[in-house]
Amino acid sequence: MRHFGSSHAGVAIDEATRDLLVAVERVTCANAACRGFRRAGARTCNRCMQGTDVRHPQTGDIIPGPASSFVPGVAPSTDGHPEEPPPTSSEAASFEPLALPADFTQRIRKLPCNTLLHIPISCRLRSLNIMENCLQGMCEGSSSHALAEEGRSKLLFGAVPQGVPAADEVAARLRLWEGRRFEQLLQKTEQQVIMAQRLRTRTSASASSLVDLSRKCKKAIRVAAEGAYRKATNGLVSAMMSFSADEDFKWAGELLPRSSSPCAFSDRVHVPSDVSAENPSGSPPIDYKTRSPLKGVKYSALVAPGSSGTRPKHVRDMLSVPRRADANRLLRALDACHNSVDRGVLAEAARWITRTRLC
Repeated sequence: MRHFGSSHAGVAIDEATRDLLVAVERVTCANAACRGFRRAGARTCNRCMQGTDVRHPQTGDIIPGPASSFVPGVAPSTDGHPEEPPPTSSEAASFEPLALPADFTQRIRKLPCNTLLHIPISCRLRSLNIMENCLQGMCEGSSSHALAEEGRSKLLFGAVPQGVPAADEVAARLRLWEGRRFEQLLQKTEQQVIMAQRLRTRTSASASSLVDLSRKCKKAIRVAAEGAYRKATNGLVSAMMSFSADEDFKWAGELLPRSSSPCAFSDRVHVPSDVSAENPSGSPPIDYKTRSPLKGVKYSALVAPGSSGTRPKHVRDMLSVPRRADANRLLRALDACHNSVDRGVLAEAARWITRTRLC
């Protein structure tokens, strides 16, 4: 297939070529900017490195070039030559407001914070693109992107129903997000939470002590495999203490005191006149090959998610994508977000960050 893509790039597929591709069990990537061929059954495209849908090759399709010629967002035209890339952010608005439901924030905060420990490999690049877009939109002052980032992890990486492969479920959620169908995605997540609570109640009522001990042992093995040995042993010799809703508010008020200067987060700071707009921090540009905004940041194994549902493991999974250029895009977005927090220029809708570990 490498010779096929390199030697015949830009050539239209005829009937004989289509029959040959079907015979060797090759399918076409559904990404309009890729259209690469891959083995039937493979979840990740070898050309665009995304977990996209597939379709059978069709007569008239243009044979794409090798993976090295793929440019995100540039779709091949019918004459075999790539179309002009879309306008940059300076030529067109890159962060149009997202059409979120009116009660999006209230419904998001009612969802549980428990999310997947790891992002499926086939979904990491698409998840990276979504997170980067949300962070960049926040830095540009978009309130809708700030609200979307608060619910991103809960909507995309919430608990998967039993019997459903995690990669398939997360891919379906990503398709809803990429299609801007936030109301449908929110309703789906809420329904899955209700069904999970009913199943948990039914299971806990009928489970015996022997089955419960077996479940604890299996969980301890999984937790130890992640490197959290202390949590694994505590799960066998101790149990979580449960509080009522009133006790939760009581201890939250005592253990989490309010900030002494709540308005400092959104107050704009004075920027010296000798600082350029391209480099507002006044520091040398960051070389992401040698320095990272996450340098020196360390978390222990299996750290619990914050109020937004984001885990440190999620960011680590996104940064493990094959192409370094994609990981650098997320690092630049994180660094821009940190700089915006330091300067106090984020929108009021991004105040939820003060309840997380991002700042």
